[in-house]
Amino acid sequence: MESIQFVKQFYQLFGARWEETADEEWEVTLTKELDKALMNRPFYWHYIEKMNAEGVPSKLTYTTTDQKGKLFIHAGSPHLHKLYTYTTNKGRKTTVYEKTTDNRRKEGLHPWLLCHFSITYKGITRTVQCLNIGIHLLTGAFRWNFLSHIRNYEWESEPSYYTYPIRPIIPEKNAVKRLTSYMEDHIGKQKHEWAERALEKRETEKRIIEEFHKKEGMDMNWYTQQHEELQRRLEPAVYLQEENRGIFYMTETTHNNLMDRK
Repeated sequence: MESIQFVKQFYQLFGARWEETADEEWEVTLTKELDKALMNRPFYWHYIEKMNAEGVPSKLTYTTTDQKGKLFIHAGSPHLHKLYTYTTNKGRKTTVYEKTTDNRRKEGLHPWLLCHFSITYKGITRTVQCLNIGIHLLTGAFRWNFLSHIRNYEWESEPSYYTYPIRPIIPEKNAVKRLTSYMEDHIGKQKHEWAERALEKRETEKRIIEEFHKKEGMDMNWYTQQHEELQRRLEPAVYLQEENRGIFYMTETTHNNLMDRK
């Protein structure tokens, strides 16, 4: 489920329309830029642009079960890694402004910093969890699942007429440190039964290696190599990584709605 959550967050961040069409099934309408990057149909877009036409971006259907004609998303799926690569190549930061048509008064836009994090849990198996969290750059307030709170608003690359971005009080670098520390606290408060299971399995395999070494008289090089491999494979570890970030400038109304939500 973490994989499909990343996909949803990816498309929301890059401006594509995402909607749930059935149980465990979602449809996304790509933007022109995403279509060019992900769909591998350069001749279509070359023709469209030569004709000075708009073009029709592709629609994709995602599912968490393996179904013909649909994109099956799981941790090892090639399409998922294509999205990871696009995010990396595109750059780790974007800045967007809430779209508004209210030009009755000049309005300042509140700055929020969004960070996407991945948490990798390495035990007997490797599990990746994708999370997003926002911080208000004026007050330091946090919001988990930031994108889910703002998914129904429209965003653009330039401020709307009669709006202006409010200068942040908290520097971006300091805000990222706060979010990272917040994530580390979140990890520390979790129960880590997966780590206990990995350690138990490591001890079991360690006893097997020692018994085999004694019975078969294997040399110390073999014994050392087996122990090192066992340590590498079953030593529990948690890796926290910031994947990308974005600054969202939003109206006072949207900001207040966000603060009211829990």
